[in-house]
Amino acid sequence: MYPSDISDKEWKTIEPYFEPKKTGRPRKHSIRTIINAIRYMMRTGCQWRQLPKDFPPWKTVYSCNSRLKKSGIWQEIHDFLVKKYCGLVIAAEVHSASIQDRDSALNLFAQAKCKVPTLRKFFADQGYIGKLQNRCLLETGCLLTIAKKIVDTGFKLFPNVDLKNFCLAFQF
Repeated sequence: MYPSDISDKEWKTIEPYFEPKKTGRPRKHSIRTIINAIRYMMRTGCQWRQLPKDFPPWKTVYSCNSRLKKSGIWQEIHDFLVKKYCGLVIAAEVHSASIQDRDSALNLFAQAKCKVPTLRKFFADQGYIGKLQNRCLLETGCLLTIAKKIVDTGFKLFPNVDLKNFCLAFQF
């Protein structure tokens, strides 16, 4: 068991999305074990081939993750969780470590704006400062506000933030 493993409560929430098909051969590996392997890889950042041996073979985990992404299941789960738990993640993107987060941020902001056209502001940390702020305004019509870090006390809170008109966009 790993810290990244899905809890029983979390599993009950998303399990209906993974009901076995009525046709085809039975699964060799538990879908929950495959989900745990995907979560382990995402949490630790290890390569697919470096998954611990107590998970199903890496090719099985990788191909299952690819199928879930292509079929839109991951997006359905995300949208369901946002609606159910009133979360603020509107768009998320998973990419390789060779891509800087700020290099793909504009695409992520555009996705969020398409989903919620009333967005007016995005918040990000110091890693997003610079030309991206101007491009964000020009291409999405939204302000990219950089949170100021206060020494030893965390991030500064913005007063009078209207929750209906902003989005926190995460990349993981």
